[in-house]
Amino acid sequence: MKTLILPGWATPGAYYEKLPFSEIEIMDYGFFQPGTVFSVEAIRNRLKIAVAETDCIVVAHSLGSMFALEAAAELPGIKALVLFAPFARFSEAENYPGQGAKIIKAMRLQLKKAPERVLEDFMKSMAEPEDFTFEVPAQINVESLVSGLNCLLEHDVRGILDRIACPVLTISGSDDRIAAHEQALFMSNHIANCEYCEIDGAGHAVPFTRMEEYTYILNLFTGRI
Repeated sequence: MKTLILPGWATPGAYYEKLPFSEIEIMDYGFFQPGTVFSVEAIRNRLKIAVAETDCIVVAHSLGSMFALEAAAELPGIKALVLFAPFARFSEAENYPGQGAKIIKAMRLQLKKAPERVLEDFMKSMAEPEDFTFEVPAQINVESLVSGLNCLLEHDVRGILDRIACPVLTISGSDDRIAAHEQALFMSNHIANCEYCEIDGAGHAVPFTRMEEYTYILNLFTGRI
């Protein structure tokens, strides 16, 4: 069965190529391709086309989890979701443990002034508290990255969680410095068929740093699909 991978914000697709899945197709948002524009609607349409061609498992990380959740709520071709460091909303809201809007807006402003420095700081935070090195690509599409931050600030799919019927596996790091594990717990608690796995000491880069630890539970999960 094909595995469709939806990356996180500002995370180069190449890092997902080594994930333990078969027939991988990685969706590119254009964050590191000048001339392309990040668009939520475009991603939705691409997902519909990809899933219409064949049944698939959708694997998503961070930002990508919101698109995966939306797609699973309406596309029967999605047979399961595997979500790393996920959330149904990223920014803060009433009675919801999201990231501060001021932080996202400040990051958006700085991205326009010093994109390389912003991405270096973000990738460092993504790896913490573990030892993992990301490299900022040579080409940076600031416009698309800003649009991605707007999505993280405004997008909210909490209202569709009860419509997701396929099996869902959530994998979160207890020490995530970007998306708190409480956000993943909130999402998991509102999906009927969802398994929650928290890896102690892992950060936001959990799909890359803790592959050996989550592969066992992943094999059990996919074996039941």
